[in-house]
Amino acid sequence: MHGWPVQRERDLIELALRSAGECDVDTWPARDHEIGFGTPLEVPVSWSDRLTVGNEAALATTNATAVVSLSRIGRAEDRGTEKHAQAWLVDSDDPSSHTDLALGLHDAADAVEELVREGETVFLHCVYAHHRTPSVALFHAMKYGGLRERDAVEAVREALGQNDFDDLLWRPHLRRGCHMHGDMSEFAHRQERASAR
Repeated sequence: MHGWPVQRERDLIELALRSAGECDVDTWPARDHEIGFGTPLEVPVSWSDRLTVGNEAALATTNATAVVSLSRIGRAEDRGTEKHAQAWLVDSDDPSSHTDLALGLHDAADAVEELVREGETVFLHCVYAHHRTPSVALFHAMKYGGLRERDAVEAVREALGQNDFDDLLWRPHLRRGCHMHGDMSEFAHRQERASAR
């Protein structure tokens, strides 16, 4: 989405928020940088040699030729090109915060794959790489990486060195994404039963 003469989507969002009195130079999307988020983290994944995953701090250090941001970024962090996709997902376990979470996860994984197929090296990130990044990475591994659910789960956990993913963003594709590979595994059935309680 673009405005006249050279306004981009970010500029139009800022204009709308300023008009509503909800934005100034120190708030998103006008500020140059989001608040610092510690040590940069960027790690490769096993199912694609063109994809790395990590946190927002690594935006300043990545050598990737394309970026998919799942969280808000500062104006100076926006590459301002077609090679920086911004697929915002809400980091919330409240189902009412999401219009269509499964669709959002699909779209973000599709954005990653589109850039990969264009020959780019892609850095996928959110703020801390605790919820949104592993969720989209899991979906990408199952949808495009040829991994079955159990293997995809282990691959994402191994890449990020974490074993405690169990939030709302992580669960939907354990239920829906596995349909791409036939019957749901026992792990997915357990998640389905737990979420129904």
